[in-house]
Amino acid sequence: MQEALSFLRQRIVTAPQPVALALGRVCRYNGNAELVESCLKAGEVLARYLAALAVSSFCSREDAACPVCEELKDFRGNLSFGHFLNVLKGIARIASSHPLQTYLKAGFGPERDGEIALERLVEIRNQQGHGLAALTDAKAKQILTRQQPLDRLVEVVKACQGLLDHPLFLLEDQHYEKKVFRGRRLLLMGDGEPTPDCIELEKGLDETRALYLGIKGGALRLPPFLLWDMVQARASFGLYLLHRAGAEKVE
Repeated sequence: MQEALSFLRQRIVTAPQPVALALGRVCRYNGNAELVESCLKAGEVLARYLAALAVSSFCSREDAACPVCEELKDFRGNLSFGHFLNVLKGIARIASSHPLQTYLKAGFGPERDGEIALERLVEIRNQQGHGLAALTDAKAKQILTRQQPLDRLVEVVKACQGLLDHPLFLLEDQHYEKKVFRGRRLLLMGDGEPTPDCIELEKGLDETRALYLGIKGGALRLPPFLLWDMVQARASFGLYLLHRAGAEKVE
């Protein structure tokens, strides 16, 4: 267990903010029941975040005529852990080239470690249902020993490292001066408070105050699947992972 927790602590520093925060809760657990719950929640955060990247990447595919997979057609309504896993599996099996295709296929597909480990976490979550709040220490210890949610979480993080290494950032502002695009960037990596920095851009990005993922040769726009908006409870801005999808088509 200590080896797994040590690995996650190292990844907190470099993981995208929502994933880093979820892994941090795992590492700060208080008791077996809290460790089981935080592992399952971290697994779901990972699935949500990775699904947002996958859908955004698929929408930027080279072949616009490539049909949408069935898993993506069903991606609407109140979305569960299983919905996000299914979308990851569906998009990973599509042949059409898109920016994150190589990294997605490294973790998801038949016999891929990321897919297998996330499937195990979904199974544990479905078995426990809404009983996690009433989970006893003895029952939680049994789950940790027999089903090993902590080890499964580590396997997902390792399998998806290529995706998690891409920088997540908010472009707060940009301007064009002396034939150079310059932007004010908020790098959303790690679990600390992000510090804005100024960067030069090869070319201007479509929208400011929007979230992007840094990719080779440019940036992948993430809204509406990943949003930066006001968090009313703390009167400041924060990051929102996709929770519910409407009936609009994904194209």
